[in-house]
Amino acid sequence: MYEHRNQEAAELHRLRVLLNKKVSSVTYTDDMDDLRSRCKDLEDENEKLKAELVALKADGDVLNQNHGTLVNAIKQLQAQVNSLASHPTGIRSHGTPAHAPSRPKIADPPKFKGKTPDLTVEQWFQKLGIWFRYQNITSEDDKITTALLFLEGGAQSYMDDYAQRAAEGVPLGTWNNFANRLQSGH
Repeated sequence: MYEHRNQEAAELHRLRVLLNKKVSSVTYTDDMDDLRSRCKDLEDENEKLKAELVALKADGDVLNQNHGTLVNAIKQLQAQVNSLASHPTGIRSHGTPAHAPSRPKIADPPKFKGKTPDLTVEQWFQKLGIWFRYQNITSEDDKITTALLFLEGGAQSYMDDYAQRAAEGVPLGTWNNFANRLQSGH
């Protein structure tokens, strides 16, 4: 959108220069008033476009700030999930008795930044699936939300729309759709 506005501004400037050249070569006739009027109209339009560009830049700044806020919220959620995973509260899940022996702690799945020689998206999903099973994470929304916390870099940017919906509490859809989307981009 900025590029379009910049092109319009450049075209207005070109027309103004051309108009000034013609004005200097025209003798004073009735056409001179028409040329001045057109020049004034072009200058007014140029000022309007400049004001629109300023407004668009301000909108872009707000969007950048909101993006930063969402990233911070996701990081806070990630820290909370990690804290909950490392400090179980004794909540029973699926009929497990409260006196059951504790299970050994397993490492969190690796962060996924995008396909690397050390970790493909398929390998990451496999590790994440094992971790979900061990942590007893079964709901689709919980799987997607948790997976978002283990994305970084390009992978996180690619799935930013999911992160935004998660932060807003909007339903995230199915795990298969999420997985297919991430796999198609990496």
